Amino acid sequence: MKKILLLSMPFGALERPALGLSLLKTRLQEVGIGCDVRYLSFTFADLIGAEDYLWISSALPYIAFAGDWSFSEALYGARAEADAGYIEKVLRKTWRIDDESIARIKRIRALTSPFLNYCLESIPWEEYAVAGFTSTFEQNLASLALAKRIKAAHPAVILVFGGANWEAEMGQNYTAGLSSWTMCVPARRTRVFQRSPACCLGRRAPGPAICQPESCIAETESQSQPARVFRFDTWTRCPCPTSAIISSSGRKAAPRWS
Repeated sequence: MKKILLLSMPFGALERPALGLSLLKTRLQEVGIGCDVRYLSFTFADLIGAEDYLWISSALPYIAFAGDWSFSEALYGARAEADAGYIEKVLRKTWRIDDESIARIKRIRALTSPFLNYCLESIPWEEYAVAGFTSTFEQNLASLALAKRIKAAHPAVILVFGGANWEAEMGQNYTAGLSSWTMCVPARRTRVFQRSPACCLGRRAPGPAICQPESCIAETESQSQPARVFRFDTWTRCPCPTSAIISSSGRKAAPRWS
């Protein structure tokens, strides 16, 4: 029987584990479903160096989204005009980040595709029926970029996204850009994920849970809102904040970052 793989991508915290992943693994094992957890955040930190990882994920203002932007080309492809606008309007004008720091971000960005390729090649994806991503703060684009590669190379693997970034309107907008067989599980409804994988793995799940290709109706906290399995056409529809939106959310007196 194939297993479930739970993933924490950059730029997840290095100093603490993702509690949700550990809780899910324990629960899945209790019902007889094999589950592994991988912190690929540490793999990327090993590649770029812990100092750079902590700098981009903690020292820089997180609403500048430099961490997410570093994975944008790996997800969307080259977009020279958009990148130039982000650097000028967000990094330079809004957050007053100097040229040396911008060059540092670009160096980190240059290593994202080699990192993703390594993840794709080093993990035995044929052992897994489901790959689940947790996402908070700046983990979205790294997660989506790897998920895109998984789906291209291993189309049978079901992709699941959860965490605070997949809540409410933001989560709805992200799911509107996903392709193929993908499930979004809001952060406070992990009981959905505890039950539905049994269906994904070809087992009968205990209790009131049905998971089908078109939808997944499962027990939630409110007992009223179903989780959905989404089918969409293209990955390129995933929303990427424009520089204008990010600039308008900046502080009036932005600090100078060195």
